[in-house]
Amino acid sequence: MNDYEFACFFQAELERHLRETSDQDYRLNPPQALAFATLVRRVREMADEFEGRVEPIKIIPRLGCGSVTATLPLIDLSGSALRKFGSILQYASALSIDALTDGSICISMNVPDVYVPKT
Repeated sequence: MNDYEFACFFQAELERHLRETSDQDYRLNPPQALAFATLVRRVREMADEFEGRVEPIKIIPRLGCGSVTATLPLIDLSGSALRKFGSILQYASALSIDALTDGSICISMNVPDVYVPKT
């Protein structure tokens, strides 16, 4: 399976999952929800410090995870800034950093299992 075929397969599976499930089938998972809320707060603080912005947060319980994305100017993560960024990462299980054409960067982080299926 090449990359394009995988992307098509993944999109189809995601659409199927969203069609076949309902947000009412999921409940908040308090420990992970707290981790996500802390992550969002710390990302907002980082965005404020570096004159960036946090994208609107959309929560879809049936997807399970919580995701936060910030757009920042190119930042120097050295010294205390690196330690602060490291302390933010302890709440995330996935990290994506993308360079944008305007010279800024887009940082996205996820927390798994913010919502879990009701039992």
